[in-house]
Amino acid sequence: MQAMIITAFGKVIRVEVEQGLHFQMPCNTERKTLSLAINTMQVRGSSVPDSTGSPMDVSSIINYVITDPIAAEYNVENLHSFIHNQAQDTVRRVCSKFRYRATQQKPDEPSLIDDGHHVAKHMAQLMNHRCKVAGVEIMRMVFIDIAYVPEIAA
Repeated sequence: MQAMIITAFGKVIRVEVEQGLHFQMPCNTERKTLSLAINTMQVRGSSVPDSTGSPMDVSSIINYVITDPIAAEYNVENLHSFIHNQAQDTVRRVCSKFRYRATQQKPDEPSLIDDGHHVAKHMAQLMNHRCKVAGVEIMRMVFIDIAYVPEIAA
């Protein structure tokens, strides 16, 4: 579950995904190894307003896998930070479009508490679109904690 990017004189020669013995003839070769296993990242509570402007603490978990090792290594400076920043922005944008909980006046209106699984599916699709440039596929993005900030909850 690893990919090895082999470069010589600053140019990519090849990417090896298969295990086994591989001989390299050119001198001055460098090898970089990337894990192709499923990675999990937790995006901890950022203060995000809902559609009414009430601040919430929202945390989420992202499961992703690297599909293009060259893009993951060279298209972004720090893959982990890139995905984390995209996730925070996605959570902020998506949560600001929905209420925390549906009201009695509009019980059919989608909300983060009642329809969180639908919202999370939409967030994963949005994250896939954003992270395509980095050679990453977002498999799942879900909320693990949604709550009003303590001052508002009281």
